Amino acid sequence: MSVLIDDIDAAIERVRRAATPEEMRRAVKNALDELYSLRTHREGSTKPLNKAYYRRAEVVRAGQVAEGLSLVRGTKAHDALKDVDPCVQLLYPGGNLFPGENTFPGPQLVWLKPEDMVDPLSDSQPRRAFYEDVVAGQPVMETLLEARDFLASDPGPSI
Repeated sequence: MSVLIDDIDAAIERVRRAATPEEMRRAVKNALDELYSLRTHREGSTKPLNKAYYRRAEVVRAGQVAEGLSLVRGTKAHDALKDVDPCVQLLYPGGNLFPGENTFPGPQLVWLKPEDMVDPLSDSQPRRAFYEDVVAGQPVMETLLEARDFLASDPGPSI
């Protein structure tokens, strides 16, 4: 396994072990940075390569999650995340939300909807639709793992 994927795994494990909301937000910011590093590598630096990456990312949910997360990577993590109780937020029950390996009864960190962010996402952002459709309102751990799996298995430039 490559160093970049190992770094993502370590960052996601840090999110999993975080004991306080502040620790978790810092860990999420680190995980987003690590995911973005691998995404940038997979994307490639030349037109044929990056266009091919975008076509691959657009056709599968996990690729759309990776793109949606790359949109909020540049924002402050506390502006894109909030603590919620899945019952209050109607995350329970859901096929991919509860119960799950990384979801559980009680407060969980989920991605904010763009209109709830301190600095709302611009309508001109090309990846905004991916964020709104497959990331907003979803548990952080589930989306981080989904993006990690897509990027780790993407056939773009090898590591």
